[in-house]
Amino acid sequence: MPLLMQHGYGDSALGWVSGGTFTHALPLKLVDAGYDVWMGNNRGVPYSNEHDRDGEWSIEERWDFTWAEMGIYDMPS
Repeated sequence: MPLLMQHGYGDSALGWVSGGTFTHALPLKLVDAGYDVWMGNNRGVPYSNEHDRDGEWSIEERWDFTWAEMGIYDMPS
């Protein structure tokens, strides 16, 4: 069964598996239990600092989005 784990504000997917031993990481426990675990990253985390359209838009355009737009456009993808 697929399962998406999405981090909260100011965090990244790394937060699900860091800060302790891997044996205590919830995503890895769920994998061991047979789940197909996916960990998403929102815009604005260190892992979203590169994009295929870099150079096509300004910094202002790149970061001009709302939380609602992340839910509408980013989460479904």
